[in-house]
Amino acid sequence: MTLVFSQDNNGNFNGSPFDVFLIKNGLPQQPNPNETPLQYSRRLLRLVAGLSNPQWVTNEIDGEFLTNAHGQLFQFGSNELAGLIIFLTDNTSLDIATNQQRLGITTGLEVGNCLACHTPPAFTDFLFHNNGAAQEEYDSIFGAGAFMALAVPGLSVRQTNYDAYLPPTTNHPNALGTFETPPTTNNPGLADLGLWNVFANPDFPAPQAGLQQILPQLLSVPSPQITMAAMTGNNFFFSGTNGVPGWTYYVLATTGPSLPLSGWTVIGTNSFDNQGNFSFTNAVTPGVPQEFYALTLGTIPADIALPGTIALFKTPTVRDLVSSEPYLHTGQLNTIEAVIAFYQKVSAQTRAGMIRNAAPQLSGISLDASAVAPLAAFLRALDEEAYVDIPCPCQPQ
Repeated sequence: MTLVFSQDNNGNFNGSPFDVFLIKNGLPQQPNPNETPLQYSRRLLRLVAGLSNPQWVTNEIDGEFLTNAHGQLFQFGSNELAGLIIFLTDNTSLDIATNQQRLGITTGLEVGNCLACHTPPAFTDFLFHNNGAAQEEYDSIFGAGAFMALAVPGLSVRQTNYDAYLPPTTNHPNALGTFETPPTTNNPGLADLGLWNVFANPDFPAPQAGLQQILPQLLSVPSPQITMAAMTGNNFFFSGTNGVPGWTYYVLATTGPSLPLSGWTVIGTNSFDNQGNFSFTNAVTPGVPQEFYALTLGTIPADIALPGTIALFKTPTVRDLVSSEPYLHTGQLNTIEAVIAFYQKVSAQTRAGMIRNAAPQLSGISLDASAVAPLAAFLRALDEEAYVDIPCPCQPQ
């Protein structure tokens, strides 16, 4: 089943108290053309933090949850706004303390960094992340540090012992699914590693092209930085750093800037050195049209990428959380407040290097006790009743 939330004819979400708050205050409900959801989120933060006279959403006047089993009010007030600002705040935000103190948050600098993965207006980036839930589940049974020490095979061992590690398929009906099975007290070899089971798995060919396309984002591959570019005689020389040691990069050239890069010509293939540095020299013939250069990364080798997929799971939307408990893919938590406490814990563990293959976005979370109530209030303001269930076309109707 697929959840489809209420939207107007222009594709704007309009079913939750949060959506109504945006409408009442004349705030943008979606990104502008050529604006990314993350850029939109940061613009929205500046706009909501600068509201001098917010128009609140009031239960029964602006809407009502007629069938809500949780007793949730259809409202968006000062508490929900404070939570929204925490949700949208990251370490690039300006005047964070000023914005939060104006709303009564005075005990600390609250950085939710939630927009990094749960980006408005859909409140998901549609990618995969490791939020530490798989490790929390495993360590709750076998003790702190057990998941960090769990032996996980590399690509060649995994592929040559399919039945021992990977999930059962038509081609491998006897496979044990060792690393897609939640752990149990009597079997410490079981763990749910999420995307690790699918990436570079020949029995799942359909998603591989898409996974390769988003792989740099999943693995937080750094962007190479050009530090020097100069003409030396009849040679154009440029160099830089911040590459991934050993990975391939391509130098492309064209006589006029154009996109996409597929319209350019590859003039060199090299690898970053052990420090991630690179350099390239190209002969320039006097009198020929001026050339433009670009650097692009080669495909990330599967054996290098596979460890980076351990415990990655698809990021769900946080719309309608009230109706979707229990929370996390493990179903371990029963309240929104418990989820916030979980992220307080794993963010600190990530900064201490205690979460295996942690999503780097976790380290950007900094929340104390004063953030829990407003953040939970905002998340509840994303609830709605107007969504519908659309059956998946691949399922029997």
